[in-house]
Amino acid sequence: MWPQALALGYRVAVRPSRREPFTAHRLVHALRANGFRSEDATYLPTEYGGADEIIRSADLAMVYGDQHVVDKYATDPTVFVNGPGAARC
Repeated sequence: MWPQALALGYRVAVRPSRREPFTAHRLVHALRANGFRSEDATYLPTEYGGADEIIRSADLAMVYGDQHVVDKYATDPTVFVNGPGAARC
């Protein structure tokens, strides 16, 4: 869903999964190689505390995670919560 946000002119910050950080890195690198500015798509590997700060600072956020993550953000209307799984475009 975040590639669609870019296409609509939004800026995105991508925090990769700890299990598989390379796909997000490759996607952001490919976007930059094809004309997107670094401020359009930013790759931000960070721990959970850093992720919380990114989410609090964003107008809208999308998160993936286990039930703990789902419960943590379930009542926040600015966070689009997804359970375990992978992003699909």
